[in-house]
Amino acid sequence: MQVYHLPAVVTALLFDIDNTLYSNDAYASLQVELLIQRFATEKHINFDEAEKLIDAETARYAAANAGAKTSIGNIMSHLGVSLQENARWRDELFKPEEHLQPDEATIRAVRLICSRFAVAAVTNNTVGIGRRTLASLGLSGFFAVVIGLDTCFASKPAPEPFQTALRLLDTPPAGAVSVGDRYDVDLEVPLSMGMGGILIEELSDLHALPELLTAHQKK
Repeated sequence: MQVYHLPAVVTALLFDIDNTLYSNDAYASLQVELLIQRFATEKHINFDEAEKLIDAETARYAAANAGAKTSIGNIMSHLGVSLQENARWRDELFKPEEHLQPDEATIRAVRLICSRFAVAAVTNNTVGIGRRTLASLGLSGFFAVVIGLDTCFASKPAPEPFQTALRLLDTPPAGAVSVGDRYDVDLEVPLSMGMGGILIEELSDLHALPELLTAHQKK
């Protein structure tokens, strides 16, 4: 876990979902592979050719943005796939219930956090896939607010998903913390907005989060 900044008083947390609220490298890789395969099919090219196009655009983006990374949705949008179409692909292709299951330590941690703070889930998947993922993890009852790719058709690190979550939680940036597994995608923009930021590097970091927040609030 890396804590980049915590507000003096934390009122809300904005959680990424994939690779933050669960750890499943195989499913994470599969999501990317499914999108690339659909991209290849739509472009009438093979998988390797599609992957090379995406890798080249990813490298170009990094070179133009001081090495920063962005989402595969944003990369595909540079290659002619609208975020609206990307959202449809995700709804058609992803099946979180086939790959994920509840983890009791995660449920305990999220329950404790939700008993003390307002929370939202902010994902680059669609709201539907986000809610199905939370349900598969046994966490759906904790997140009344889920912001997805199809909420405002902006993919993190765009600021709009974070701004929308703050508005729905009625929380100013100065009291909120973004929690995610990718600095460039989940934390850099929220930090620039005046929010806090916590990088989750493994699932045990999430499990330790309630204790960290409790200790911080007591300072």
